[in-house]
Amino acid sequence: MTLRAMNAEAPKRVHTPLEQSPEEVGARTSELLGERGWCLWQCRLFDGDVIVVVDETIARDVPSGYPIYLLTELYQLEKADDSTIRLIHEAKKLGGAVVIRVENPPDDRKS
Repeated sequence: MTLRAMNAEAPKRVHTPLEQSPEEVGARTSELLGERGWCLWQCRLFDGDVIVVVDETIARDVPSGYPIYLLTELYQLEKADDSTIRLIHEAKKLGGAVVIRVENPPDDRKS
């Protein structure tokens, strides 16, 4: 998933293409999560949609109007393939779904 950490103070920049390395995104995300408990991400996997990444233990003044992904959910999604992540994203956009657990389907190729 290609991500871009963003400042909420400049929403018009959401549509500005800007690639960041995973290290840059991680550093900026950690900084923003530590300061206020949330960070906006623009995701290529979601066709440029913006999401809010939230540390639910310290978040305050989380912006509305974006699908919310809790840190605990993102750790679960590390195990999921892109199509599963896209389905989850659509569910979040439509109804604010929350990821409880991600399970891999059984391997049907057993000999």
